Amino acid sequence: MTNFKQVSNYLHSSMLNSDYLRRRPFTMATKDKLQIEIDSEVRKRAENNLQMNGISLTHLLQTIITSIANNRAAPSTTITEADLLASIDEVINSLNGKEELSAYTSLDALNKGLSN
Repeated sequence: MTNFKQVSNYLHSSMLNSDYLRRRPFTMATKDKLQIEIDSEVRKRAENNLQMNGISLTHLLQTIITSIANNRAAPSTTITEADLLASIDEVINSLNGKEELSAYTSLDALNKGLSN
């Protein structure tokens, strides 16, 4: 049985190996540190909950801030359990050769595919 972390790692490696990212020029970014004040118990509970899914608090915050910078909005967190399970099944079926996932060569093509 494939778990969430395995699917997440597969999707992450697929994105890193995509033609789009290989063609895209990368520049060295300067890094800033962000400090926030939060109740230590709240932080511990959040870290424990995220750890169960193989995600660090730092990675989550980087993802949210990057999404806001690139998309002018935080990533959507309104996904139902049924949608998540269907997505995981789709990836597993693709990995097992039972179905082929759609591929896109540009952001415009991806957006068009998502709107259908």
